[in-house]
Amino acid sequence: MGRPRRRPATLTVAGIVAVVAMSATIVTFVTNSNDEPADSTSVPAVGRHELPDVVATNGVPFAGADPRRLPDSLDPIWSRSVPAAEGDDVWVEVSDRRFVLVAIGPAQTAPTGSSVLQSLDAETGVTQWSIDLAVSPSSVTLVASNADTIALIVDGTLTGIDAATGEAVWAFESDPALVESNVERLAGTGLVAIGSPDGTSTLVTMTSGDTVGQLDGPTLATDQLGQFYVRRGDDIVRYDLGDGYSSPTMVAAGLDDPVVAVVGRRVITSETDRWTASIADDERLGTERELLDGSEDFPTAAAILPMVGTTFVVAGEGAIVGADLDGQDIRLAWERDGTVTAMYPTERGFLVHAASQGGADQTIYDGRNGTAVVTLTMAPGLFDALVVAGNGILTKKTDPDGARLAGLDLDGNEIWAIRGVTAASVGDRLIVTTARLDDGSIRLDGVGDIPTP
Repeated sequence: MGRPRRRPATLTVAGIVAVVAMSATIVTFVTNSNDEPADSTSVPAVGRHELPDVVATNGVPFAGADPRRLPDSLDPIWSRSVPAAEGDDVWVEVSDRRFVLVAIGPAQTAPTGSSVLQSLDAETGVTQWSIDLAVSPSSVTLVASNADTIALIVDGTLTGIDAATGEAVWAFESDPALVESNVERLAGTGLVAIGSPDGTSTLVTMTSGDTVGQLDGPTLATDQLGQFYVRRGDDIVRYDLGDGYSSPTMVAAGLDDPVVAVVGRRVITSETDRWTASIADDERLGTERELLDGSEDFPTAAAILPMVGTTFVVAGEGAIVGADLDGQDIRLAWERDGTVTAMYPTERGFLVHAASQGGADQTIYDGRNGTAVVTLTMAPGLFDALVVAGNGILTKKTDPDGARLAGLDLDGNEIWAIRGVTAASVGDRLIVTTARLDDGSIRLDGVGDIPTP
């Protein structure tokens, strides 16, 4: 059986950035766990100052947060079973509170691939439509959806499906075939970006599949609301795509530095021992200014990763540093060992996923202060189960009673747990789990705290 495959929303300097066996027949839901967050009282290592809390100043969550949200409780909402043959794979993906996609069919290793794709009403579990696909469930990936269209990668082809009927309405074929890692919805837009080896990305509309333009290079930064800063050779250009495609605006020219980023409308460049920044207005850069000597308490940057407002993370030399731009100066806030593997936009800003000790240690830090939110326990299926939503984290944990899926808040406190499953799909305050029954069928359980119809 399988888990939903959706890449975490990840900011990287480089740009556009499996099916698990499940045989349990008993699924339990536990709330109000007493587990404590990992290292919840740790303090910044650099300790020069605290990063400004640019998200919660007015109590308004970060608008660019992942739209998925964990529920506060696991109230039963609906339960149903669907037929399946022995050895069938199952793929499940929840989209907000609108629908649940379920694909069931022979595993990818079967001689012939085929599956049935169903759309269920997310609040009732009732089937809305069902179609046949000539591929196994493991060859299906949800890219994005809106009120009218569901964009899927089906056996390497980006396909638009009518959300109301299941009818295929457009297809975007590519040679080589498309894979999940080079296709993503651009946050805050109605566009899907298809990455190319040269760093550019073709942009197609969700509704029609029409090609409308391209991003001319890797993405340096985005506000998650439709604005993208892109490195085009030695230049930086800005795309404003919230209302559809428009031609880019030049921001900076002639930057040949190895590391370049855009933070808080400033372009930052870094060489081995010198950092500079220029304040960008709507049209062009102001005067370049040296910020600090990178040899003092600061790693040589391999990447500069923007967060919210003027805050950012610097990664390099096995170190991760949180900092912000205060006027014309960089202020250092915290430092941790490791390398950044992902950054997740949440309602309180960004969480930083770091690996150390050759990947043996995996920790998710609060980007505001470097506090460890959760230390991930390395175990089979850990990364398949991990979901970082807008308001919390779903992760696999083990204890003397066995494995569980734990729901954590953004401070790392465990608020509930699910036993008897190895993965689940998260929507908007709705979680759908799967388990194989004794008669071979698949049970789907929708739990959460959304209002029942």
